[in-house]
Amino acid sequence: MSQYQTVASLAVFFSLLAAVHSFWSSCGISVAETLITPLAGRMRWLAATVLVLAASISGGLLGFAVGLPAEIIGLEVSPLLVAALAIAGITCDVIYRRTGRLRPYGLHKQVPITWARIFHPVTASFLYGARLGIGPITIPTTWLWYTALASGALSGVWVSVAVGVTYGFVKTSIIAGVGLRHRYDMPVAMNRLLRREWPIRRALLVMAAIPVGFVFLASCSSDNDSDSAASTTSADSATDESTSTTVASTSSTTTIGVPDLRTNTDLVLSSVPEGFKLDEAADVTGSFDINTAAQIESDPQQELTTLQTRGFVQGYSRGWSNGVDDTITVVVYDFATAEGATAYLGDGKSIVTGRGGAFFDVPEVPSALGFTYQLAATSSNVAFTTHSVAFSRSNRWYLVVTGGRTDLGNETTSSTALVRELANRQRALVEGA
Repeated sequence: MSQYQTVASLAVFFSLLAAVHSFWSSCGISVAETLITPLAGRMRWLAATVLVLAASISGGLLGFAVGLPAEIIGLEVSPLLVAALAIAGITCDVIYRRTGRLRPYGLHKQVPITWARIFHPVTASFLYGARLGIGPITIPTTWLWYTALASGALSGVWVSVAVGVTYGFVKTSIIAGVGLRHRYDMPVAMNRLLRREWPIRRALLVMAAIPVGFVFLASCSSDNDSDSAASTTSADSATDESTSTTVASTSSTTTIGVPDLRTNTDLVLSSVPEGFKLDEAADVTGSFDINTAAQIESDPQQELTTLQTRGFVQGYSRGWSNGVDDTITVVVYDFATAEGATAYLGDGKSIVTGRGGAFFDVPEVPSALGFTYQLAATSSNVAFTTHSVAFSRSNRWYLVVTGGRTDLGNETTSSTALVRELANRQRALVEGA
């Protein structure tokens, strides 16, 4: 699972826990008692449905509004930050439970009971739902709502929307379910539920702490693996032979089911438009090890850790240029497993978002990631544009890049058509093998 997927999953999970936690707000209990229980027949179900839909919509709209700025800025969040936010939320909830201090921030005003008397049941349901879908404007009962909202917002607009919808849907579904089930014995049912309030709340906090613990353990394990692998790489880099050994050792003992890139490069794209000449320089065309691959990125140490975690084995690249600053590059990474290649592709999405890249669709290559970088002109460099398509097949990750001076407007930069065509050729080579 990539970092992005981990963060998104944690955010939605915390939202779900916050929603269950919030049932014991007096707002939730009063809505179940005063709105749904007194109704009969189809109107009860209609009111319950509208309540849930309105809460889901208002929660989703809040999530969109909060997540949009982070999406525009291109913030990148790590699971460790989300875990830290969860620890803060859990700690505040425990302090509030034991001392009454650090009450969850909000209006702490109950939804108006009179709405159920002066409005049609459907209208009242919509108004109640719209308000219940946004935690702080009622009577919030847990800091986990803020943990979920912050984690979702930092993950991007759609994760933030999912967090808001989850909270509104789950919270009001419980309220509606209780109201629908207990029509004549509501007082008895409420007393029974209130007696279970604190045991269930404690259980929810424990459930929130479990994935947080796994995140911290995974982080510690990753750091230890990184330190060990880095030490091995440093000690063995004296000769080409030992470097090759280091590369092989970082990939575990999994057998690669495709030809070795160092001896068989027929599966790497070699046909490009006329006018481009192969650049046979060692740093442009040829095979390379994990250390060279790490140096490609702006943070080599972080990239080295990522490649080691994903099981990098070897890399190969080919590059062409046409003499006027237009370039074409194809890069292939071997990983020990197909899962490693897929995960590395997922890692790339969060990196592109963090660097302000713009995504585009690549219908020719299913599951591919298309993205564009615009490098502004400086006093020493002209403006430069690159279009890239990344995809994975089996245990290999492929990257096709076209780039050139923005001001020239050649086919490498004016549109994504060329890079998509070349990526499709690379895909055909791989899938036809």
